[in-house]
Amino acid sequence: MPIVELRGVEHAVNGEIIIRETHLRLEGPGLVQVIGPNGAGKTTLLRIIAGLIQPRKGRVIVDGEDVTGNPARAGRHLGYVPQRPPVSRFNPMTVWEFVSSRALFQYGWPRIRCARVGDLVRRALERVGMPVEAWWKRLQELSGGQLMRAFIARTLVHGPGILLLDEPLSPVDPAGKVGLARLLAGLAEKRLVVVTSHDPMLLLDYTKTVVLANRGVVAAGPPREVLRKDLLVRVYGGAVLEVERHLHISDSHAG
Repeated sequence: MPIVELRGVEHAVNGEIIIRETHLRLEGPGLVQVIGPNGAGKTTLLRIIAGLIQPRKGRVIVDGEDVTGNPARAGRHLGYVPQRPPVSRFNPMTVWEFVSSRALFQYGWPRIRCARVGDLVRRALERVGMPVEAWWKRLQELSGGQLMRAFIARTLVHGPGILLLDEPLSPVDPAGKVGLARLLAGLAEKRLVVVTSHDPMLLLDYTKTVVLANRGVVAAGPPREVLRKDLLVRVYGGAVLEVERHLHISDSHAG
């Protein structure tokens, strides 16, 4: 069972508190949504879990191992996909080369056989639903949705039990959001998948836990317990609208 624990984690930048003292335990498998307004510290929270940021206080424990500020240790347990993954227009790599480079890095060249690399890459690309005709495209030729799938496939190569994805639906066109949401739900059947989101409704049917963040964790639990009007108004203010007894967050900058 994959487990992420934050024990008294706090972080500040130039004296400004970005994450107040936070205690949080997330268990998989299942899909976890981290929601909150712009500037709530959602991305910072994910980067702290991934070991990419050293918090000024507290510890991050992943699957029983202290990974605080140590991306190499964290990387043994999890994969991290940033928001709008940066790809230079000068990058010559194809999708296949990009995903296979992760396998070679993980398992070591030349110890891993080429046939093994091919098998790992093929399975990862098939798992994320990447069309075969896109396998040999260069990264800069991909749509937003295809690029996100390529980055997810790259993280799957080493078989992490935990995936962290920062706003994975934001660079995707409306038609592609549904398919990508289903992919994330499928991945969460056997893993702990933690995503930041500014629109919880897109993934709500698949969500096990919602973490409501605003420079710290305001609430965490099943969607029905967290997506309450009083809690949402406390964090989002007037951006929360109630239409026919359904709550909506209208803040377009809530990411």
